Amino acid sequence: MRKKKIDPIVKLASEIQKIQKQAKALGIFINDRELIECQNCGLLEDVQSNGKLITYFKENHIQDIGLRFLKKNKTFFNALIVKAI
Repeated sequence: MRKKKIDPIVKLASEIQKIQKQAKALGIFINDRELIECQNCGLLEDVQSNGKLITYFKENHIQDIGLRFLKKNKTFFNALIVKAI
């Protein structure tokens, strides 16, 4: 009896993971981590009302400049602009 209750949950969890992977591929922020701000260059992330992840510099208007942070490991990200300086 207990197995019957778990099976739908496992199936649902699998579907959620699939949808999150698709959303991430489309550039949608899936809220799986904190938004990032680089203290060195001022690049920061934000999420538009449609869920799309964007980056911009603090001193500029909120308009996506297309840069993305590089994931170094599970907890550390790098701003591309910092590598260019």
